[in-house]
Amino acid sequence: PKGNLIGIQIANEGIYSDAPCSVSAFDYSPAALKHYRKFLKQKYPYLKDNLPPRNIKDVKTKEEILKLMAWSDFQGFYYRQVLENWKKALQTKAPLMVNISPPDSKEMDSWFSRNVLEELEERGIAYGYTDWIGLAQEDENVRNRYLLLTRRAVGINLEDNWGFSKLYDERYKYPEVSFYQSLFTIACGAKGFNVYTGVSTAHWITNLDNKHAIPYPAVAPIGEKGQTTKKYDTLKLICAFFKEHGEDFLESSLYTPFSWGFYPPYAHICSWFKQKQDFINSGIKEVNSAKALGEFAGGLHKCNLDFDVINLSFANKKALKSKKIIVFEGGDFMDEETQAKLSDYVKEGGILVVSKNLPELNERFQACNILAKCLQNPGKGKLFIIHRDKDLVKELIEKCKPGRNIVSKHKDLRIFVYGHDKKDMQFLFVFNEANRERFVDFEINSGIDNLLPKKVGLNMAKKSAALIKIEDGRLKAVLIKAKSDLYKSNINPKFVLNDELMELNEAVDIYAVKEAGDWRTQKF
Repeated sequence: PKGNLIGIQIANEGIYSDAPCSVSAFDYSPAALKHYRKFLKQKYPYLKDNLPPRNIKDVKTKEEILKLMAWSDFQGFYYRQVLENWKKALQTKAPLMVNISPPDSKEMDSWFSRNVLEELEERGIAYGYTDWIGLAQEDENVRNRYLLLTRRAVGINLEDNWGFSKLYDERYKYPEVSFYQSLFTIACGAKGFNVYTGVSTAHWITNLDNKHAIPYPAVAPIGEKGQTTKKYDTLKLICAFFKEHGEDFLESSLYTPFSWGFYPPYAHICSWFKQKQDFINSGIKEVNSAKALGEFAGGLHKCNLDFDVINLSFANKKALKSKKIIVFEGGDFMDEETQAKLSDYVKEGGILVVSKNLPELNERFQACNILAKCLQNPGKGKLFIIHRDKDLVKELIEKCKPGRNIVSKHKDLRIFVYGHDKKDMQFLFVFNEANRERFVDFEINSGIDNLLPKKVGLNMAKKSAALIKIEDGRLKAVLIKAKSDLYKSNINPKFVLNDELMELNEAVDIYAVKEAGDWRTQKF
């Protein structure tokens, strides 16, 4: 009651937990259709028939294709309008945020189409998200969905599962599962995480709720009687690390030589056209939105390279200019304004790589060859087209020579390197995706000229995670989950940086920081 109000969450996983649903599953009520027709008059006045589409079986004209895209576009507009109305009703100066659920694997494009996060941010509503999509340790698809969820925009993981095992997956009773997941989402780009939930409760009667088992959740860091658990000990180590080093981490950036250009109209059409044949039937060239981004991310990961995402429709010239290499998969069409921005980006020195098709039509499928002209006269920059029969990532590396800051010989090892913007400081997130204990070693480049690569090595338990801070070329802090009851794996922590060694002769989870030449250690 006496605490400060620091923010308000004004929506939960969409409007009615519908953030990941198909665009064809949305409101066709008379009130919604009235709103839809107003939207068409504002943004698509050239569409004659204002009835929304229901399916794609009879889509054969450009007009019908535009209707499909308009309906997808309307879903994001509808969502933003609802949030704006709620914001006005609140009449508060407190920060506002939304809690968006992750994309469904089968409806990835619908998620990208509806959740235009830059539009929310412009309206003063911050991006937050939930997880609840499975064990990152066990499923590459889950890891990829977390990656796309967090890379799409800067946000906070507002529901990180630290307690729900009986309700979701029994394996969540093990602290190593939540430990791995929290570090993985932060490594992917989350700027905070909320422990959901920190304390169990048993204080209700079955007349109020006879569905959920008591306690709720089953295995929180603090139990229903106030007792601490192994999860509490694990969480304490994570919090200790970020309490001391969180400010430095938030001032650090992931090394991303490439930027993926997200173009919302491609997501709009891919929300409907899910097969190549759908494009063939409609008479336009195939384009992929979420699928192309996922394949791009996977290909970069195999080469120890990384990326960020920029919204091509929303970004201004300054935002585009901040990106060294922009990559996108093209289709037949792209609106004149976006083509012009990208052409200016190239002529002023940027590198633009278009996969498969160079757009030569505008958003109404009329001739628009701004990018085609730029291909002939790129000015100070470069414009490449990589055709569909080529390996996109391989061609990117050969043509753009981005340089690599991670060199590793290990398979099933994922490393994220964050470098401080002003200091000789790096944060290394290391994930052993292999189902075996092992010592892993690799090299990283600091990103600062005249500094030699750093040779890093560490012991890792099966499917475990670690976080390392390097400062001025020396080990500064380490965090590792060395014990796993789930995978029956225990290792003695060992960290190597060039000629420096930090080692324990017992299998314990640790957070350790070096001060004045000595290690201060918390362990469980």
